Amino acid sequence: MEAQSQEQVKAAKSQSVSEFSRVLLSYVLEDEESVLEGCDLDAPQWFELGQKKLHPVIEAQLVGRKQGESWETVLDPAIFFGPYNSALKFQVSQKKLPEKIKLLEIEEGFESLGPDRKRHHFRVVEKNSQNMTFDGNPYDQGSVLRFKATLLEIA
Repeated sequence: MEAQSQEQVKAAKSQSVSEFSRVLLSYVLEDEESVLEGCDLDAPQWFELGQKKLHPVIEAQLVGRKQGESWETVLDPAIFFGPYNSALKFQVSQKKLPEKIKLLEIEEGFESLGPDRKRHHFRVVEKNSQNMTFDGNPYDQGSVLRFKATLLEIA
């Protein structure tokens, strides 16, 4: 019985990820300053490739990997978030803003439609006594992103 389970373990370790595999990952996505998301070995997550639960770049890097394999990669923020949209950064006179918006501090924000007619989270990036500048681009737009992962299981 023990020999059979060792055979099964050996077979599982030789199996590699295909484009529709179900995988158990421990991972961290971080920028230069902090961890943006992730799960550690105590609470790994299952993902089914092809279901758009992982970014396509990360899915492509999983294909061909084997159980137990760990890796680290730098992700291009332009690919991960899309290109920076300068139309989503703008300045407004505080005289034209509602009181609740005037009370926002740097890095605080609100949800609203942008000039592209899509919903964005706009955050305050500059503020003085006369004007406020808002930016609706993702916070880490332009930051180097690092993805570190361990493939714990393939189902």
